[in-house]
Parts: sequence; C-alpha cells; structure tokens
Amino acid sequence: MDSALAPEPFLQGQFRRDGQPADTGILDLMSRRRILAAALAGLALLALAVAPWTITASSLTAAMARQLRSMYGLDLNVGGRMTVALLPMPRLKFEAVSLGLPGRPALVEATHLRADLRVWPLFLGSVTFGEVSLQDARVKIDIGDDGSSDWTPILVRQRERVEGRQAITRHVRRLVMVNAAVQVLDKRRGDDWRLDDVNLVVNWPAVDASLDLSGSFRWRGEASQLTVTNFYPLALVRGEKDRFGVELASGHSRLVLDLEAVLAGSVRGAGKASFATKGLRDVLHWTGIDLPFGHLVHAATLVGDFTIDHKGVAFPAVQITMGADKLDGALSMHFDRGRPGLTGTLASERLDLSTAPPPFGPILSGGGYWSYERLHVQDGGAADLDLRISAAAARIGPVKLEDAAANLLVKPGRVEIALGRATLNKGTVKGRLAVAPGTESHDVKLQGTFDRIDLGAFLTDIGQTRWISGLAQGQVNLEAFGDSPAELIRRTNGRATITVKQGDLWGVAFAEALRRLERRPLSAPLEWRGGRTAFEQAHIALNVHAGVGEVLDANLTGAAARAGAQGRVSLVERSLALRATVEPVAAPGPGTAPALGASPSLLLDIYGPWSDVSVAPDARTLIQRSGAARQLFTPEPQGESAQPGLTRTE
Repeated sequence: MDSALAPEPFLQGQFRRDGQPADTGILDLMSRRRILAAALAGLALLALAVAPWTITASSLTAAMARQLRSMYGLDLNVGGRMTVALLPMPRLKFEAVSLGLPGRPALVEATHLRADLRVWPLFLGSVTFGEVSLQDARVKIDIGDDGSSDWTPILVRQRERVEGRQAITRHVRRLVMVNAAVQVLDKRRGDDWRLDDVNLVVNWPAVDASLDLSGSFRWRGEASQLTVTNFYPLALVRGEKDRFGVELASGHSRLVLDLEAVLAGSVRGAGKASFATKGLRDVLHWTGIDLPFGHLVHAATLVGDFTIDHKGVAFPAVQITMGADKLDGALSMHFDRGRPGLTGTLASERLDLSTAPPPFGPILSGGGYWSYERLHVQDGGAADLDLRISAAAARIGPVKLEDAAANLLVKPGRVEIALGRATLNKGTVKGRLAVAPGTESHDVKLQGTFDRIDLGAFLTDIGQTRWISGLAQGQVNLEAFGDSPAELIRRTNGRATITVKQGDLWGVAFAEALRRLERRPLSAPLEWRGGRTAFEQAHIALNVHAGVGEVLDANLTGAAARAGAQGRVSLVERSLALRATVEPVAAPGPGTAPALGASPSLLLDIYGPWSDVSVAPDARTLIQRSGAARQLFTPEPQGESAQPGLTRTE
C-alpha cells in the first residue's frame, strides 16, 4: 500500500469491526442532523430567554411581594402587567406599581418597577434582587405634628437589619430612580417642598460595604447634583465613626463636606467644609432660608472646620472671602429653638461695602427725593442674627472708617445696627440704629455721637463741596414712625447739635465785607465772595418736629467777626431757610464788646436745597446804609417836616 494514501481512513476514524472502512455518507448525515437539531433548540431557548414573557397572574409576583414585605415591611401592589426575561440577565418588570405600609396610603408610586434577579439564588428557589429600578416614581414623605412619619418603621427595620447583618444574601446591591419626584410635607415646621427630575443611582455591594450615591434633581427651578462617597451605614448604626464625603453643586453654588459622623443616641459629627457661591441672595432664595442682611452679600466663599449635631452647626475656625476681603473668626447656626439663628464674631484687615445696597432698601429715589418704597425690614418669620464684625479699615459707601467694630442684631420685633467704635477722619464716631418692625409701620430710633472729626476732609471724602473745615463734635437723637423713608422723614422728631472748632468758612469773607460796609454798602457783598472766614467756634442746635428742624441756637465766633442765625432746616424738602446776622468783634481793650446786632452789621439770607445753598445779603439793609440809595427810596417829607422856604404846589 502506498504510504501516502494509508493514513486517510485512520485520520477519519471510520472503520468497521473487521478493520474495513465504514460507510461515511450515513455517518455524516446523522451527525449533521444532530448538530442542526441542537442549534435549533439553542436558538429557541435563546429566543425564549431574550423575549419577555407576559404574565397576568403568577406565583412569581406573589413571591416578590413576600420578599419586599419580609425585608422592608412594604406591600407591593401591581396595577398593570408583569414581564420576565432571562437574558442578558434574569429580570422582572412591573407596570403601575405602588409600595406602602399595610393598610396605609401608598408611599411610592411608579409607572414601572424593574428588578434584576441574582442567578445563583434562583437555582436554590429564592428570589433575590441585585438591582431595583423605578421609572417615573412619586415619593411622598409626610411628617406629622409630633414628628412621626410612615417612613419611621421602615427606617427602624432597616437599621435593625443592617445592625444584625440579617438577610445579607437578599440585600439589594443597586437602586436606580429615573425621572422621579419627591414631595415632603412637614406639618411640624409648616414646610411643603418638592424635588423634581430626580435621577439617582445608589451602589451598596454588601451590608458591611461602603455606599456610594450619585444623583441629580431640580429644586425650585434650579438643577443640582449630589454625590456621597465612602459612606458605611453599618458603622453608623453600630455607633462607630464613619468618615465620608458629600458634594452638592448647583448653577450658583458648590458645597463640599469631609465629614466624620457618629450615629449613637443622636447624630453628631465633625469635619471640614468648603462653600462657594456667586450670590448669597440666590442661595437663600433657593434654600428658603430668610437670613437677615443676606442680600447684601454677593460672591463669597467659606472654608473651615465644623461640628454638627441635632442642635445646629458650629464653625470654631472659619475664613470667609468676599471679593478681595477676608474675614476670620467663628460662626454657629442653631436650629433647636424653634427659630433658626446665626451668631458669630469676624475680624478683617479690610472690609469694602462701598457697592453694597442699603440694608433696608433705597433711601432716595432716582430724582433725588426721599423714596416711597416700603422698607425691607425683616419680620418675625426671619432667622435670628447676632453678628459682631471688626475691621482695621472699612468703607461703607463713600465713608472711610478705621478700627471699626459693629454689631448686627435681629430678633423678633427688633432690628439693630450698632457701631461700637470707629475712627472717622482722625475723630471718633459711635451710633445705633434700632428698628421695631410692624405690619403697617416701623418705629425707628437713631442715636449717634462724634468727636474731633476733620469736617473738611469728611466733606471731600463723601463728594461734597468743602465749604467748611475744622474739628466737629456733636450728637444726634431722632425718632420716627413710618413704612418708607419719605414717611419716616415726615414723622421725625428729636434733637441734634453740632459744634465745629478752629475752622474756616470757605467762599465767604465776613471781616472784609464789614470793613467796607460803611464806605460802600452796596458793594460790600462782592468783597467777601471767594474769600475765607476763620472762626474759633461754630455751633448749631436743632429741635426737630415733624421733619422740620427749628434752630434753637446758631452762632459763629471768630477773631474779627461773629454771627448768629435763626430759621428752619427742612428734612422733608431737603432744604433750609436761615437769616444770619454778621457783625465785627471789637478789639481787646477797655470796655465790653458790642452786643450782637449792633451797627455795623450784615444781614444774610441762607436758603435753597442742601445740594445748592444760596447766600445773599439783605438788600433793604444795604440800601438803608447807602446815603445815595436811601434818598431814592425815602418818601418826600411833608407838613412840618418839610424844609423852610418850600411850598407845595397843587
């Protein structure tokens, strides 16, 4: 036999018992039929596995309901059909489902519930979910007046289950919520809020493993993202410390927490916090927290260590940044007194509030008049505030302060801004503004004192004409009642005194005018315009009633001239109307100085709005002092007063 041909039957493995080759055609036909049958059977099984089966009523639904009841104490109600598929993994899908406590309204309603089954427990006849997914779910959380909720027994059951590590093999490893909504009604606090567009993924591989949460939601129109990492529920329920991370971000702010918490008896924890916002006003509106004066803060960041418990949160060491300003100190927020409150002490090297809006709203309208807009005063529904702030240098509007220490206090029926001390243009200033809010009107009290303030520099700083200089001191004590700046001004009563020492009046030359008064009375006013009048002391005292200040005492004393004034200062119209008398001071020597008003003297009318005051001499007085002009205006003598030799003609 040819050796090249011999191996062929052997390689095919087809021989009869006598060693002769078998009939290969019959064998090939039988083998092909078996392969075809096995392939068809496999395809059929695959199709059956992939294609979902529609089931109207089955024991599988009842088994799943029993599983939910034993693990979570929830009843499962299915209003639609159920489908089951085996590939790519065994899964159940229910339509129109609801979950709730037996005999109670549903806590969760969803259009679809899908549960992925773990394969190995199926071989043992057990239904165990590896993943549960809810589509278009509606979750209701109702908290009663006593703080109880239908969710309380569910949470207690889960705590006991986790703490005892019961039914670990039946643990749901993954929870998914798509397009859900969460409605919370808290009757105890009177809160009613809702989360929309909730998309949530919770991964919890085992009871003793860490839980990670990632999700997004929309609250009050603002889209936000929430992430929780390295959270160990088992450690917390056993009273052990657990360190995990929380991050909450929205379009206007971002909060990052590195928290170490303990859940034994009551929740408490400590960690580090980082918070940044583009505008605190937007954050307060989003969260619903009515923090007094929060609208004054724009972009800001907060970084520091904190502690938290059921009473509130405290920052023993915190740094707050607002623009280029940095404040260091301590803050605490409490929630256990029925009304939230913020207290703290902050210090800064520099504090710029030049662009901050007025704390109670606009004071003046666009036309420069007092505003009729209602004051934005916090009422009894706001949070308490007790904030002490100090700054080495501060700017409030155009006013520059040094070594300033202020206190903001808000309590029910009381709002107070106090300036404990501050250096203003080389002098000192103190003051207090107290407001008692009312439903229709507010009681306002303003008290302040100042001493040795460089008045000329102060006028320059606030953008006013430097018409007077010297060291000013005085006090203000005013009370008002109203709901807008305009109404408050019309109802202002009180008293104010100002004394300026060792100063100058710029733009007037009283001494020069008095020297020329006798020789050229009509041209005397021209001599003092553009000049300067030095004085030793200027003093004015006002008694304010219904928004109008009556001058009780006003005088100016200088080396060469002195003056006194009477009249009114209208706070309502922002104007003044004064009549001043200026006369020379006699040189030192024997005798006494002439009394004020003795000849020669100059009468001045000071009038007009505060922004454009006019000073004009009394024309009649000047004419009376001018002989030529007096003859023009003196009536012709008649009768016995006529000169001799003259007769009157008819």
